Amino acid sequence: MDSNFLLKHIETDSTQEIGRIDWLEWDIDKSGNKRFGDLHNKPLVGRSLVLNMKPIVLNLMQPGNYEKVNISPSYDKILPEIDELIEVRRDYIKFSNIDGTYEMFIKINTNKKPKGIPLGKA
Repeated sequence: MDSNFLLKHIETDSTQEIGRIDWLEWDIDKSGNKRFGDLHNKPLVGRSLVLNMKPIVLNLMQPGNYEKVNISPSYDKILPEIDELIEVRRDYIKFSNIDGTYEMFIKINTNKKPKGIPLGKA
């Protein structure tokens, strides 16, 4: 697995490699309309999994141009909200939503970084 995450849909046995994930908490207005809310790094019931969210580049904006710029998030896919969190571990998440049950395998960095320069080695 070259990417950071592997998402598997259990019912169809389909898999997808993912470089980045975010968990989206929806904002719901008084009319019941949904729009993007806060992004989180942990899953919870009611949050949606966002696959490969791209950062928004703001350095293109110039003073006086704000009303002309339409900023919309870029991503590969958003899954429906989580109905049930079945299992959550450091390297694995299993959850279900209206589309079915998913397993996500998380690549953990096992390369230990040195904690500084050993004494007498500098």
